[in-house]
Amino acid sequence: MGLFSKLFGDKGHRYEQRVARHVGRKVEITSRDKEYFKDSKRYCETDIETRSSAIEVKSGKGGNIKKQLDKYKEVTNKEPIGIAPNMKPRAKKEARQHYKIFDDSKSLRKYLIAKGDGKKKG
Repeated sequence: MGLFSKLFGDKGHRYEQRVARHVGRKVEITSRDKEYFKDSKRYCETDIETRSSAIEVKSGKGGNIKKQLDKYKEVTNKEPIGIAPNMKPRAKKEARQHYKIFDDSKSLRKYLIAKGDGKKKG
């Protein structure tokens, strides 16, 4: 961990935790920060996984979200989904042609519940 991270914290990681807490209240999260390997090398890491989705969380401009979701598609049979509230509109429009990209955790949570990833009651 670098000096900057020690002093100011990791904004991206904190945002990822906040999204996971909000989504996890009503959606069953199966894993966080799961690593996938290809040819014995670390290939990618999913931020949040549910039973049917692999979610990439971006706190910044999210310029490479499509590339990351492409990797998810290669290594898992779960639907790749992104959440990027600060992503530039043009990049978001392009990424949305291929994947579901959400602006906030509330709409992401609603989508996951409708998809059947909600917590079972009782």
